[in-house]
Amino acid sequence: MAEGLGPAEAESREFAVIREHYSLLVKTISSNITYFAVKFYEKKFISYSSKRDITSILGVGEEVIADKLLEKALNNLSIARSKEKWFHVFTAIFRAECAYQDLADTMEEFYAGNKS
Repeated sequence: MAEGLGPAEAESREFAVIREHYSLLVKTISSNITYFAVKFYEKKFISYSSKRDITSILGVGEEVIADKLLEKALNNLSIARSKEKWFHVFTAIFRAECAYQDLADTMEEFYAGNKS
């Protein structure tokens, strides 16, 4: 069909792009958090014998992700004009937050298992 996409297909593609954007955003931020956490550990700037040190790093990461997701959601207001579209945007945010929480849990388990 060379006539182009119908409204439903175009809308579905918009949502796919939004979801992919959030997914990439979270992966990028999460990998940066992991990188700096490892570097801090190697340079002995922080000690992972303390749960407070771990949660403070994860807390900063969660704040960064929440801020970035909110910023991107607001930037996508023009795309998400209807309640139905907002549902898809919030679904994308929720999935991104879940992906980050999985990473945070993995990091915490790793550090807890490698305490000296």
